[in-house]
Amino acid sequence: MSVYETEKILKPILGDDLAWRASRALSKMVSPDGEIPGEFNEDEIEKIRAIAKLSGSFIIGSSSQAICNASDIVPLVADMKYLSHEEMRVIIVDGGNNVLTVNTISVGGANIVSYGRDKVLREVLSAGGRGFFLVHNHPGGSSEPSKEDIVDTRDMRAAASIIGLELLDSCVISRTGFS
Repeated sequence: MSVYETEKILKPILGDDLAWRASRALSKMVSPDGEIPGEFNEDEIEKIRAIAKLSGSFIIGSSSQAICNASDIVPLVADMKYLSHEEMRVIIVDGGNNVLTVNTISVGGANIVSYGRDKVLREVLSAGGRGFFLVHNHPGGSSEPSKEDIVDTRDMRAAASIIGLELLDSCVISRTGFS
C-alpha cells in the first residue's frame, strides 16, 4: 500500500495532519518491537497502533499473517465497513496463505464497483502471489452477495485457474458483517 493510499484511509479516522505524519512513519516501517518512528504524543501513538492493528497492510513485515478462513480477512479490510462507496480489494497470498499485500483494485459508486479480471490477475502475478482473496463492500448494509457478485466470482476463479492462480474466496463486507 502506498503512502498516499495509507494517508487516504487514515484521514477520516485520524484527521489530516496526523494521517499525513502517520502514513509517512508507517511507510518507513514499524519495528519488530512495535516502535513507531517519528514524533507523536502518547494519544497519537495509541491511535496509530489501533489503526495498524486493524490493517496489517499498513505495516511492512505483516506478511507473515496466514489467512485460514474468511474471518481472518476482516481485520485486514475493516475500514471498508465504513465507506460510503463500494471498493474492490485483493489480498494476495503466497503458497502458505501468508499475506503478501492488500491492494485496492477499484473504487466505485454508492452501489456498484467494476473491475477488470486482467487487472486483478496482473496485481497477483506482479506481487509474486500464488493465490488471492477478493473483498468488496456493500455500503447499504447487506453483506449478502448479489447475483452479479456470484457470477463475477465464478468467472474470476475460472480465469485465475487458467494461469495457475487460485481465487481462494470472495467476500462481501458491510457494517452488519461479512459473507
